[in-house]
Amino acid sequence: MNPDLLWFVRLGIDQGLFTRVQAVSVKAKLGMYNLEMLVFAQKLIDDDIVQNIEALERLAGLATKRADQGPPGVDPFAAPDELVEDYVPPPPKKVAAGPAPVLDLGSQDDAALGATLKELLTKSIAFGASDLHLCTGRRSFVRKDRNISYISEKPLTADEALKINTALLTPEQKKTFLEKRDLD
Repeated sequence: MNPDLLWFVRLGIDQGLFTRVQAVSVKAKLGMYNLEMLVFAQKLIDDDIVQNIEALERLAGLATKRADQGPPGVDPFAAPDELVEDYVPPPPKKVAAGPAPVLDLGSQDDAALGATLKELLTKSIAFGASDLHLCTGRRSFVRKDRNISYISEKPLTADEALKINTALLTPEQKKTFLEKRDLD
């Protein structure tokens, strides 16, 4: 069996993303010929065993690096009485708790809006959000573990979206953005 898949499963179990029983079930569903790490990861997503795609992507990267050194010392698919622990798994990561941030633009000048945007970004990070979406014609939202939490009650107007997109820019950057409609 591929060392990267073995490491992927071993690390996924250790990090609490899925159980050994779930991994064995996915292996049985895929059969002997589809046992590649990315196919296995996709099946975990398709079967709604794992919702955190970013965690799976990080896990795949780590598994690929570890696979260069060979397979793990213990087969992660082995029954519990066949396992011999050769290391202590890392402690689970603490997940930020609390409510999603709230977007309240009110009638603010650029400086105040910049401060509001910085606060919104800080609160989004503290909430554990992976994405912040601010789009014209849509309600703003954050994404956390593939779940969406709306942070405003009304869709952003084109003027509001433009103000948000330029609030943190210098006057020169703002001029370039307004001329080219793009800025790196």
